[in-house]
Amino acid sequence: AGGGGGGAAVAAPRDDATVALRRGATLIKYCRRAAPHYIVLQVTPSGDALTWIGKHGAERAITFTSIERVVAGRHTEVFHKRRDAHEDARSVSIVYGESGAKTTRTLDLVCADEGERDVWVRGIEYFVDCARRAGLAHDGGSSRRGSANRGDANSSASTSSLTMSTAMTVARAAGKFKANARNAEVQSPSLREREGGLESRTVSSFGVAAPPSEPPSEVFLWGWRADVRGGGGTASSSAAPSGGGFAVAAPKYARVDVPSAVRGMEALDVVEVSLGARHAAALTRDGAAYTWGDGKGGKLGNPSGQDAETPVKVEISGVARKVLTVACGSSHSVAVVEDANAALSFSQGDGAVGGGDCVVWGDPNAAPGLLGRPDTRSVMWFPGFLTFPSPAKIVQASCGPYHTACVAEDGACYTWGEGSFLALGHGERKCEPAPRVIETFKRDRRVVLRVACGVWHTAAVVADVSSGILRVPVSSPNAGQAQDAIDGEVFTWGDGDTGKLGIAGVEEAAVPTRTSGQLGCPGSEVCDVRCGQHHTLALSAKGDVWLAGCVGKVDNSMRNKVFTRMIDFETGSVHAIASGENHVLAATRDGRVYSWGVGKNGVLGLGKNDRNQATPQEIAQLRGRIVLNLACGPSTSACVVRAVQMTRKEKANVSRRLVHTLSVHHGRPSGANYPSNSARAGVVERTNTSSADTASSSSFGTRRDGSGTGGSRAGGRSSQGLRSEKHARRLLRVLSPTYEHVAKVAPASSVSRDDVEPMRLEYRNSRSAAPGPETGATSTSTSTSTSTST
Repeated sequence: AGGGGGGAAVAAPRDDATVALRRGATLIKYCRRAAPHYIVLQVTPSGDALTWIGKHGAERAITFTSIERVVAGRHTEVFHKRRDAHEDARSVSIVYGESGAKTTRTLDLVCADEGERDVWVRGIEYFVDCARRAGLAHDGGSSRRGSANRGDANSSASTSSLTMSTAMTVARAAGKFKANARNAEVQSPSLREREGGLESRTVSSFGVAAPPSEPPSEVFLWGWRADVRGGGGTASSSAAPSGGGFAVAAPKYARVDVPSAVRGMEALDVVEVSLGARHAAALTRDGAAYTWGDGKGGKLGNPSGQDAETPVKVEISGVARKVLTVACGSSHSVAVVEDANAALSFSQGDGAVGGGDCVVWGDPNAAPGLLGRPDTRSVMWFPGFLTFPSPAKIVQASCGPYHTACVAEDGACYTWGEGSFLALGHGERKCEPAPRVIETFKRDRRVVLRVACGVWHTAAVVADVSSGILRVPVSSPNAGQAQDAIDGEVFTWGDGDTGKLGIAGVEEAAVPTRTSGQLGCPGSEVCDVRCGQHHTLALSAKGDVWLAGCVGKVDNSMRNKVFTRMIDFETGSVHAIASGENHVLAATRDGRVYSWGVGKNGVLGLGKNDRNQATPQEIAQLRGRIVLNLACGPSTSACVVRAVQMTRKEKANVSRRLVHTLSVHHGRPSGANYPSNSARAGVVERTNTSSADTASSSSFGTRRDGSGTGGSRAGGRSSQGLRSEKHARRLLRVLSPTYEHVAKVAPASSVSRDDVEPMRLEYRNSRSAAPGPETGATSTSTSTSTSTST
């Protein structure tokens, strides 16, 4: 906490605590007299109370000021009364007092695992601490005002009346101000976007960072991802080091056909994702970087070198700065951290965040000069700072499999790594072990706004110095930058096979060269550019997509030697693009995501369809979702979408539906079909398409009971028995028409699973003699019969 006094701000905890409470989760609530049921527990938008919908549809809330303490474990009377309660590591109780009551009550909950329990305990304690500090500040002010007025009764009365009249006057003035504001001219788009970037920095009434109005985002991933399940580096650590004379085990992969939620993201508010060949990185709203995947070669920035199935925070030693942007290559990762004077640079008049320092980690032996640190010969397991020829504040970075490029705040472009195919832009086939500035832009008085690395070529969005750009904005969603702040032409260099450079009659460019056609002319308004192995993709500020080359060489007849606008999209409909080596993603403004290119291993997100797609195909699972960020790796794809909150009716339906499930199992929640451990469960079902698959990351059923829902273990569906007469009739009618009369004459209470004997089922076209009273059933048909049991 900062300085003294009751109104001092409270130091914020880790982002996962507050994010988890704002996102909400489906938890088990134990009751004093009723059976346990599920509730969707969540913090109110104002951040002053916990709220949920009960099983009868009524909204319940507990203010943080009424909470006395949070007890981790199973130590309350409600838990002690139930012998089937969950283990202590997942249980938590909130002790609170109701208004006007002398006794306290408890809200007894069970989380999915111990980690989720700890996050909720830490988050609730943080909000309670904030509420108590705000209450002390309010009480202190009231006591000081009261002591000043206690000296004279008449003065107290007059002060009271004065206070009332003043409040009425202020209320009338506020009403007039709001009416005038509604009739006033609407703010300019640029100003609204800047204020949107500052939204997370606003302070609530009790001195803490107010939660944003929108819920935390969601991250979906699909394609051919690294399979590191099992922990401890089972996929890669078992392999012998390369070059040691031993056989190296083949890396393991897992196929994901449709967009699926990334496991471990429930407590993270992600704004940006970057994908490598076997690892990924994510940037959260509060400026923290997380990595997961294959840890071989130090790609994750984890000193232990182990694989990570769920995101792990990257610790940058020696500094406590926010991360502005992240980028992943095949064997290394790059991040830009804010400058030490970032707090001062934020208030420079335009609301923009300045550039920062560049850090890198990974395997320097994957390609010559890949890390940009000439003195580094072994694997860098943790981030290390880069040194540039002259002091530079980096605003954006891009990684290819063999080289890296970055843009400085003053518009300079630096490249390093493999230069055999002229992808570095220095005019020679020479590898650069350290960052080197591209002299062509400096000589021609041009400012580089964005840069993108492909496999063997590079592209950049460039503007002339005369355009009046004083400082290149940071390419981070946390910086609050408007997309239309980037406006330039496209320059490319490197290998030009398949026409991917977009330069007519040129198969190779040693230095940055202006592209042919409209995108190479001033006023083309290009705001983003992406590179693949055989293509280059550009996005204009108007929302048009331009393509040079051929995506994945899936249809050589569609190869473009110069940049050509894609007519598959309506004019001005696209707002985000991403490119892998052989596939592309594009998101439109009406909530649709398209993919095309090589469709091997589900990288396009079209299900089991592995066919190559020469034209954009919509990903049905993401229809209706607002895309915040797109990312492509060599064989994977990902997107960050805006979360959609469950409605009150949906929350009530969850409680009622699961109460019946628990009743069937006689109060044993461990065998029930648990819902998704998030308030997001069932949200996408409101759209016309099926929801994205989240079972891999947040399904209670698979995480609590390894038997699943179809086995014969306790709590499975086979142990429920025949619950009703209607169920018994339906089951017996399906088993055999011969036994249909059993359901008519036998009551449901007398029919059980043990009473049904094994029976012989015949094909419909077979002729069977009726079973005799003594000799039994004798079949006269030559048809094949099958013996089975219920």
